[in-house]
Amino acid sequence: GLQSVKMRLRYNGSDKVVVEGISQNANVKLYSTSGTLLDASVATTNGHAAISLSSLPKGIYIISVKKNQNIKIHKK
Repeated sequence: GLQSVKMRLRYNGSDKVVVEGISQNANVKLYSTSGTLLDASVATTNGHAAISLSSLPKGIYIISVKKNQNIKIHKK
């Protein structure tokens, strides 16, 4: 059957985004809007993965989560 997934993004204000509610060992990747891979992380046993934005300029980025769950973010 189908499973309901409640994936969330949490931004802590210090240039880190945490993806929550994903499968353990899910691959999380951060891309530029031109498709360049900028960073990657793997979800922990609690279903969280952190991506650092500290070295990136202001702009729009795409977070890709295993099973093609994509999220567009805008760093201001």
